[in-house]
Amino acid sequence: MFAIVGKKNNLLFRLRRVDKENLMDKKLTKFSEIGLFSSLDVLELLCKSSYSLEFQKIDGVDSCSVSCYVTPGNAKFILLHEDLPEEAVTNFFATVRKLYGTLIMSPFYAIDTFIASPKFGAAIKKALDELFASVKSPMHHSTVF
Repeated sequence: MFAIVGKKNNLLFRLRRVDKENLMDKKLTKFSEIGLFSSLDVLELLCKSSYSLEFQKIDGVDSCSVSCYVTPGNAKFILLHEDLPEEAVTNFFATVRKLYGTLIMSPFYAIDTFIASPKFGAAIKKALDELFASVKSPMHHSTVF
């Protein structure tokens, strides 16, 4: 699962992974949103004690890890994943950062509001598919909706 959370910890965007048969992975979805939002508390503590913008594996939900990137404008990119290499996660966040930067420069997008752009969603979906295709994992054959 991937989410973008705004300055006021409001959900701006979300993509959930599903398996090949379009059934959501119960292990990931049962606590995924709760897990993502509970990791915001950990992220706030880390941001106060560090100048870093990217935090790898800051929290866990079952066998999954939560990695985050915080933009200078305080938007948070949060990724729930199973043992992805740090380099792959860093590259994914770099791609999302470019896409998000392009989006917020648009005069048609109000900053810190829900992102309903189908073009943005498709680009994030492609980046997420590339992230999981680049590694060998049990979720290798899944897609997002």
